[in-house]
Amino acid sequence: MTEKSPTGAAATEPAGGGAFTPPADCVAAYGFDPRKTWPFMIMLLVLSVIGVARVALYGFGESWLPTLVLLAFPIVALIMVGQELRMRGPIIIISRSGLLDRRHGPDIVPWDQIAEAEIKKRPFLRGIRIKLTNGERYDLELMLLRAEPMPIMQAIRDRAEAATAHMDPESSRRWW
Repeated sequence: MTEKSPTGAAATEPAGGGAFTPPADCVAAYGFDPRKTWPFMIMLLVLSVIGVARVALYGFGESWLPTLVLLAFPIVALIMVGQELRMRGPIIIISRSGLLDRRHGPDIVPWDQIAEAEIKKRPFLRGIRIKLTNGERYDLELMLLRAEPMPIMQAIRDRAEAATAHMDPESSRRWW
């Protein structure tokens, strides 16, 4: 999906699950915010308990939709968020060589590969939608992180603009 950093700067995560080492040219890093993650996990756990109680009292019966909403969705979300929370260290890393969201894998997206970026404006979802020059999307979800969209968006704009300053204006980025 993405290219390795052309500078050779790479983030490394030991196989044994030890501490994460950000790339040497790291400029900014953002990790999970416990004030956001724990209440979210507790809410999902409460919904799951209510779902289990509902099934115990009434069975699956004819109304499967409440069971799905109160049991299946929270359990799947608990598993997904729990897997993300097992990651140690920063999740989103802005470096001189590119952008890395460790939830997408270990590859750094070089600045000159970013074609567009915009802040997602949806209720209960905070993040940045990034379109790469090859047409793929690289979304940054910020809801549970210790990060705000505007500073990250500004850093993406500044770094990508500097990386593409040598390009002619016609092929330059459309969003800055």
